[in-house]
Amino acid sequence: MAAGKPEHEATEIELKLTFDPADHGLIAAHPILDAAGAPNVRELISTYYDTGEDALREAGVFLRVRATGDGYVQTIKTARGTGEFLERDEWECSLRTHALDLDAAAGTALEPLLTAELRAALSPRFHTRFRRKAYQLAHEGAEIELAVDEGEITAGIKAAPICELELELKSGDRRALFSLAKALAETVPLTLGVKTKAERGFELLDDGDQAFEKAQAVIVTPEMSCAQAFRTVARNCLRQIIVNAPAMGDGRPEALHQMRVGLRRLRAAIALFGDVVADRDREAVTESLKWIGGELGPARDLDVFAPTSWSHGARRIRTIPIWKRSTATSWSAVPRLMPAPSRRAAPRASAVPCSILALGSRSAAGRATPKPRTRSPVMPRKSSRSCGARSRKKARTCAT
Repeated sequence: MAAGKPEHEATEIELKLTFDPADHGLIAAHPILDAAGAPNVRELISTYYDTGEDALREAGVFLRVRATGDGYVQTIKTARGTGEFLERDEWECSLRTHALDLDAAAGTALEPLLTAELRAALSPRFHTRFRRKAYQLAHEGAEIELAVDEGEITAGIKAAPICELELELKSGDRRALFSLAKALAETVPLTLGVKTKAERGFELLDDGDQAFEKAQAVIVTPEMSCAQAFRTVARNCLRQIIVNAPAMGDGRPEALHQMRVGLRRLRAAIALFGDVVADRDREAVTESLKWIGGELGPARDLDVFAPTSWSHGARRIRTIPIWKRSTATSWSAVPRLMPAPSRRAAPRASAVPCSILALGSRSAAGRATPKPRTRSPVMPRKSSRSCGARSRKKARTCAT
């Protein structure tokens, strides 16, 4: 390779799905994978680098060196998602050893950050080790690599499992990713993955407290079509729902509240974008969201009722049998959205996230005579102020 230049630069477009380790057999036996033939199997060991203050993480840049079994690859990634996919710029170069080659960062997102001080402060922060089974699929005219990753992330004495499906678009229409994900989720309990391995690794380095998370800012640009804007908003809402689920294991009322806020925001977005999501799956998705919200409702109502400002009284009321039965019944609905064995009791929820992101995709690019609103800019210059005002008014009704 030329000195100081990465060998390979690309934009990676993928959907990530997660599953429970107990469902490994269902994944392996899925007809789609069975028809794809034997996968390419590799053991991948990666080391992620940053400063002690996580300067790269704060800048949205991730740096790793991966042992692939036949060599080493240095990868620099940066997120620049539209909200529809995990869409990232990526630069790679081959290495002779596991040592970093920072000269190869020339022309990448890492280069502007590489001061002498930062170079000296870089060190290994955490590791991933997993087995990847990669299948090459032809689906609806698109070429897709489906990777099944199973292993773990380790940071010191802390560890977290890796059980992921990554669907990476190699060529063809992006809508095929949605279609394939939905087909897989119809028979295997899956959920949308909203965090990268790097994000999860850094979370292990944090204090480990699974606190609740409020909605992130939604970035919608005037150049987006209405369909793209909807999927950006929808993914933002799904993230708010999904990332708050782990805190439910600790019985945290605020996490449950944030999940319900995410559901209300999502239902409001579907209503706000109107015929942009006039998809054949819209009615089923709306009904599923109503069902999920209804399942979570009783536990939230009881938590609001509890005298939380009187900590002693709150602890006592939570020991009352009717309280325990009601909260247990309602909170049992949460894992049905998550990769857990109990989700088998509610297969209808498994494909919901992929169905939501797929809403509008056919109208955006697949109909012979798409509705004008679908492809038109989401914020026309002459009407952007009124559109924004309507959106803000709608958002205020759903933000508490």
